[in-house]
Amino acid sequence: MSPTRLVPDDQQALSLLGAAAAALLLMFAAFVVIGPVGLLLPVGLAVVLAGIRWPAFAVGLAVVPAVIIELALGDGFAPGSQFYRVGVANITVSEIVVWFAVGCVVLDCVRRRRLPPVPAPVGVALGLMAVAILVGTIVGYSAGAGLKTQFDGIRNVLPLLVSIPMVAAVMPENDRMRPVLTGAAALIALKAFLGLVQQAQFGGLGITNIVYFEPTANWLFVLYLLGLVACRLRRVSVPWWVWAFAPLVAFEFVAGLKRSLWIGLVAGLVLVVALGLSRLGRRLAIPAILAVGALVWVLVSAGFGDSLQGPVAQRVESLRPSKLAVNRADRYRLDERANVWDAIKQQPLTGLGQGVTWKAVHPLGIEYEDLRGYVHFAALWFWMKYSLLGLLAYIALMGSSLWLGLAVFRRQTDPLQAALGLGFAGAIVALVVAELTVTWIGAEPRFTLVVGAATGIACGMLPRTPSRLPAAPDG
Repeated sequence: MSPTRLVPDDQQALSLLGAAAAALLLMFAAFVVIGPVGLLLPVGLAVVLAGIRWPAFAVGLAVVPAVIIELALGDGFAPGSQFYRVGVANITVSEIVVWFAVGCVVLDCVRRRRLPPVPAPVGVALGLMAVAILVGTIVGYSAGAGLKTQFDGIRNVLPLLVSIPMVAAVMPENDRMRPVLTGAAALIALKAFLGLVQQAQFGGLGITNIVYFEPTANWLFVLYLLGLVACRLRRVSVPWWVWAFAPLVAFEFVAGLKRSLWIGLVAGLVLVVALGLSRLGRRLAIPAILAVGALVWVLVSAGFGDSLQGPVAQRVESLRPSKLAVNRADRYRLDERANVWDAIKQQPLTGLGQGVTWKAVHPLGIEYEDLRGYVHFAALWFWMKYSLLGLLAYIALMGSSLWLGLAVFRRQTDPLQAALGLGFAGAIVALVVAELTVTWIGAEPRFTLVVGAATGIACGMLPRTPSRLPAAPDG
């Protein structure tokens, strides 16, 4: 009798059995040689192999924790914050995961001979930013800032260059984008739910026990809310649970106490309504939004917040024009900006350079010696650190991101993706408005990574033709 042949199912079962046996053997060997920590070696090896085989898995490992895990809650570290603080040779776990994802994406692009689908305007802005960072590094080192200072500065800003192409490279074709968009909405909704849990655990709202004082979650909430508004205006149906989580997302956004993003949300809402409604609707809606904004401003200026209590009321009250000059923190920002502007005027082309601190020519109400390399104005921050090219690169990046969202809105035939493109454009407007009083892009690595990931997803929604690398020569 001829021997029994193995059918495909049997072959798969034997392969899985062999892989399990090999993993157990490796775990035992690692335990003997390294100790209990060695039991994690096969898990790490499996993660590496999975990332090489499926780059989207590696990118998810980099982006999802950056959305979920906070660095700080109020005055203390958040649960899981070791992700941003612990690592090897001064390189944190978060950075290791990001660069692992970048490596997996690069290998996949070379293997498939395909470039990431980054549209030309965004690509040009990223290229200009790379040149500006190089110039700022050279200027800073020439001015006396050490190599370690240069290295630390580059570590903070590099996510700006890699996150967009990294995420765009693993996006599926346009007709298969819906699972990605649904997953992104679910992740933001989960973040809002975790905020509610943490508020219950750490004692409610307040500056000292605030949940989302970091900007990442707050901007994602803006993106979520503006995306929903765009879908409603364009009459696009979304899953019921997305609407169910909207009140919670809105609550957590208000509880984040980010005044700059509150104002930015209004600006983004104006853009979304202006483009999302019909011509007649725009005529009615835009004056209404402006009238409501003017009414809020009048109430705040008149001291409406004086009769209210709680941290949210205090933040609203701080928006009064008369309070800006009295509040020590807000006064510091104005004085800081004046000092940085004087320093830039002396070197308008080169800026100060990365790692070079500005001098307090004008008196400061509060002294923050460790913040002399920072300024609460993103455009000035890029100009100061990365020369005039840095300012131009920042403007180009924000402008190209806005163009990207509007291009998706106008070109995409899928109504859902078109509406979310408009919502993304509104969120970029909100970010630009917020960064008139703060700097997050480039200064906050986690925030930079997440905004870059959202931009990469927007690149995936833009109708495109595949771009390939040149073919290798024969022989």
